[in-house]
Amino acid sequence: MECKECHGSWEMTRDIKECGDCHEDNDKGGVPSIVRVTHRALCKYCHREMGKESKPTGPITPCTACHRE
Repeated sequence: MECKECHGSWEMTRDIKECGDCHEDNDKGGVPSIVRVTHRALCKYCHREMGKESKPTGPITPCTACHRE
């Protein structure tokens, strides 16, 4: 997944390879945590792809739908 998938037309000013290069373990200085952005990005990505395939795209609850032990 590329930065522009979440950040739109944002022009990056440095060499960024992955989300964790900017997003740390905790929210910091207005930059959301890696956990927060990962969930946001993956949910949006999957829902967009499912929509393209005319599949239902509602929210997935509970968390255990994805997070299994």
